[in-house]
Amino acid sequence: METFDLKNFREKHTKLSQREFASKIGVSQGTVGKIEAGYNAVSNKLLDKIAAKFDIDTEPYKSYNLDKGSAHDEHKIEIGEFEYKYYRLLEEKEALHNKLLELSGENNDLLKKIVVCTEEKNELLIEREQLTKRIELLNK
Repeated sequence: METFDLKNFREKHTKLSQREFASKIGVSQGTVGKIEAGYNAVSNKLLDKIAAKFDIDTEPYKSYNLDKGSAHDEHKIEIGEFEYKYYRLLEEKEALHNKLLELSGENNDLLKKIVVCTEEKNELLIEREQLTKRIELLNK
């Protein structure tokens, strides 16, 4: 069985950095780095993602008789993917929380302006009523 040379494919065919390539196939940069360094094998699941994103045939590289080590590597890759996504979600959550706080502050500022405008409007209405009464008195 032929092995898939991820680094060669990434550098020569996609011309993407590890980070860009990882983002495109939905895994962490660390996962790509470990595979390229030979610490982990390319799983069938990852080959499927690569095939889908880059429209290539990865069937010749798939292993259908996984031993325990390969299965373990595949689970390590999946855990790495989940960890990467988890931390990305945490960052997004923090960014959304900060935006919410910002909008909440803006909302409070707008509410204060509404109160001031309402008070000014009420003062103007009272003033108009007083002026209307004076005009009526002058016309009599």
